[in-house]
Amino acid sequence: MLSSLPGLPCPAFPARPSLPFRSPIFALCLLMLTLLQFAPAAFSQTVSGLTLSANSVTGGSSVTGTVTLSAAAPAGGATVTIGSSLVVPIQFPSSFTIPAGAVSGQFVISATPRYDFFGRVPPTTSMTASFGGSVQSASVKIVLSVACNMLPANKYVR
Repeated sequence: MLSSLPGLPCPAFPARPSLPFRSPIFALCLLMLTLLQFAPAAFSQTVSGLTLSANSVTGGSSVTGTVTLSAAAPAGGATVTIGSSLVVPIQFPSSFTIPAGAVSGQFVISATPRYDFFGRVPPTTSMTASFGGSVQSASVKIVLSVACNMLPANKYVR
């Protein structure tokens, strides 16, 4: 049995117990739980789809890409990164923002006029959209504007 002299605190028990909510770690945990409770979508949003308005695009024209998110974009919007496996014959934004509260957004892919002097097969590019650690892709074929044959006709060869 522990006892102490009158007027002195007992050494086995502190005079004022330490309360857990005075700890900075406890305060940080409480803040994180509050954020997760009121804004769960902001921590789990991903790109759920990427669709293109056409499967092919002719040089000089464009197609529209639509990116769909798994949940509504947070306050301030969701910035989606756009990429492509082929960069030269097409133009597209490197990123665009889906407005706050919206579930989807659109961007434009423009094909530059392309002239093929060697009869190669028109290229197909894979477009990608990434946000929140997820990536979705869609393919589009770039059709030639003009095909030129650089070989001389037989009547010019002697």
